[in-house]
Amino acid sequence: MGCTILIQTKRKQKNLGRLFDTRGVAYFRKGQYDLAIADYDRAVALGYSQALYHRSIAKEKLGDHAGAGADRGAYRQSRQSDR
Repeated sequence: MGCTILIQTKRKQKNLGRLFDTRGVAYFRKGQYDLAIADYDRAVALGYSQALYHRSIAKEKLGDHAGAGADRGAYRQSRQSDR
């Protein structure tokens, strides 16, 4: 996977959160929701708030409705703070 190579070689890159999110989307599309969530967790930890939205969808797929709702709320909050 191209994202994996970039993540491994550019650990200090400013857009590392975005790379984790992008790889998470790829895992999600393959139905690998646990791997997707793990990458979304990393992206969120790096301050990439879009991953909150993506993580909410993956959590919903796994039946974690409370976690999905919490992530959607946090995502909405982050969008309002960006304005």
